[in-house]
Amino acid sequence: MEFEEADAFRSSSCRVCDDVWNIIVSFLHHSRPTLSGLPPSGPPPGLSVKQHRTIFGNGRLCLGTHVSTGLRSVCKKLHRLAKEVESTPLFEIPRHCIRLKASHDVLGGGTGAEFVENLLVDFPNAWNKWYATYVPCTVTYAFSSPFIIQAYGLCLANDCPHRDPMDWEIAGISKTGKGMVVHTVKDGIPMTAPRFSWHFFTLPEPVEMSCFVFNVLASASKGNEVQLAQLAVFGRDV
Repeated sequence: MEFEEADAFRSSSCRVCDDVWNIIVSFLHHSRPTLSGLPPSGPPPGLSVKQHRTIFGNGRLCLGTHVSTGLRSVCKKLHRLAKEVESTPLFEIPRHCIRLKASHDVLGGGTGAEFVENLLVDFPNAWNKWYATYVPCTVTYAFSSPFIIQAYGLCLANDCPHRDPMDWEIAGISKTGKGMVVHTVKDGIPMTAPRFSWHFFTLPEPVEMSCFVFNVLASASKGNEVQLAQLAVFGRDV
């Protein structure tokens, strides 16, 4: 969508606040290098996440919308997002507050450096991924204290699209140890998705949890391999 078309759509929705509109314009600017085929730089492309220097450092500010959703459908939600942006922005959960583990891990893989810990590392290198040869499998983020979680993002690995996660569940574990499935996704990643692209999802409702569990049910090939470059979780303090 070009600026002229977006501006015309904006004028038809008087409830869109200027702050949110500025983010849309920023999104259009940031998305152009990627759309033109150049390597992405700076923030991950998309409306959902904006690079933002927070009290935790260079974190990401999440607006709680799916990054692959078209601007027209996103605008339908802006009257709700306007209040959320002003009052309760969602920040990436600080990585020093996360202790992660995986049910399965190749412990090195072909590069010798593919470990679950890479899910919290930003560098887009071939080795920077978690790779497992057993599906279903899980990745668990245990928080040092409870957070209210509302969104999460998956960054695809450098190669092998058939290993991309396709079907999954998100479960939350409360501080009392009670577990519950809070989000289920089927066919969540397009087969043509670029390598190292981000894909963001929101939970139906904010959930307070002490552990965030990413349960992979199937990969793109429906085989026994799955891989992921990064897994980011967004929310706010309790």
